[in-house]
Amino acid sequence: MGSAVLKLPFVFAIPMLCAFAMKGRGLLMISNQAEQPTVESIPLAEVARVGGDGLKYFYDAETGEEIEAAANVLKLFIPAQDYRVVIGFPTPWPFAAKNALGESDLPAQSTLDPEDTLTAISKQLLTSRTLQPVPNADRLYEDWMARVLKEIPADSSDVVYLDAKACGDIPFGQPGIQCSIIYDKKHNASLISYYNTSDKDVRLPDQVRTDICQKAGQTGHQFIIHPVTGISEWAFVDIPSHRGLLEICYPDTQDFWNDHNGPFLASNMLANMNRAIASRQKEMGGRQSK
Repeated sequence: MGSAVLKLPFVFAIPMLCAFAMKGRGLLMISNQAEQPTVESIPLAEVARVGGDGLKYFYDAETGEEIEAAANVLKLFIPAQDYRVVIGFPTPWPFAAKNALGESDLPAQSTLDPEDTLTAISKQLLTSRTLQPVPNADRLYEDWMARVLKEIPADSSDVVYLDAKACGDIPFGQPGIQCSIIYDKKHNASLISYYNTSDKDVRLPDQVRTDICQKAGQTGHQFIIHPVTGISEWAFVDIPSHRGLLEICYPDTQDFWNDHNGPFLASNMLANMNRAIASRQKEMGGRQSK
């Protein structure tokens, strides 16, 4: 990597930014201290102050999403009292999420809240096995979810679909919760779509997943991951008010302990980032992670 250019972080009010630059790359930690979500604007001149003047391409370090950059300003959505970690490079990053999807022309849409798109998908799956285009969608999340659904063919005898009406007798213990199930017998895996129609955030016990899987006829679901991000969700089902939630439940498999793809070949954002980390370790001559 060459010698490091070590600089102290700089910080200014809201938004709060800490930035570090080394030869050929940079790391930005941008937080939203407010009680409401916002779209933050970060001048590239501030990044240049810590040695990042040669950085031109920026990505979310957790998802690989490309960050919008126009008029020498980075723009990105940040939820209330939350943060995002951004990495920067002088050239396009091969591990960008759009490259993992094979869609190099996918536009940068980092000013959108991806949860809006995922909620719209969740609501569609309550009544339909087939997705329709989501208006004003975050294309990265929409296309990734379409890729997952493509591997669960609707016309297959191995696939069972139960809409929200069929799942109406599942005991959630909370009013206003709906769900649907797409159960893939071949992979013994269920794609569950939840939606919270109530005005209150809801946290459901883990037992709910067992009830849902039994409804579809699935046995064993030790692992629960988000189909797009790949993040594990274990002890509870957390659904904010008027929001959706997507989960894949599946049994213990060797795949989980390796690439964290889940049961489908479509992979997820976490699997893509793990490959990026392994590539960097190899580049630096260090021991590769397993």
